[in-house]
Amino acid sequence: CGSMGAEMMIIGGIMSAASTLVGAMGQASAMSAQAEADQKRAAIEAQWATRKANEERGAGQAAAAQKIHEQKLAQSRLTALAADSGGSATDPTVLKLMGDIEGEGKLNAGRTYAEADQKAQGMEYQSALNSWTADANARIKKSAAKTTLIGGILGAGGQLAGSISNSRMSQRYGGSTTPSYRYG
Repeated sequence: CGSMGAEMMIIGGIMSAASTLVGAMGQASAMSAQAEADQKRAAIEAQWATRKANEERGAGQAAAAQKIHEQKLAQSRLTALAADSGGSATDPTVLKLMGDIEGEGKLNAGRTYAEADQKAQGMEYQSALNSWTADANARIKKSAAKTTLIGGILGAGGQLAGSISNSRMSQRYGGSTTPSYRYG
């Protein structure tokens, strides 16, 4: 009868160790899957940010082209006004004003494009930072998953060793090896 009790202790220990190991494996797997999901999300967000940055640059180019167009319209109007007033397009005052309008138009166009480009660079920088953060967090989660798995293996081994030890103690000394705390 003592042998049957010892066998049951060992079976119980095996079951407990297996349960600990399976739990640790499940937790480690979930942590690794979460890490991979975070990395995939960051990659998708990076693609989206790149697309938005390109759109921002395109919009900046269009706005800059509009500023140049406005400059040319202003120069054309100045030429027409000079001709209507009996002046010449080669008059020094008209030429100076034409140069001023051209300079202002180019400055406005450059400023407009630079603002769009700066906004696009900010989007790209944030995207790169998010990707780096996701990669770093993935490395941490994968390391924690390995640690969880190792801890589960060691815990399962400890449970198994404990049940075998208790079984042998029970066989050698008879009865339960679980302490009894009865008073009175």
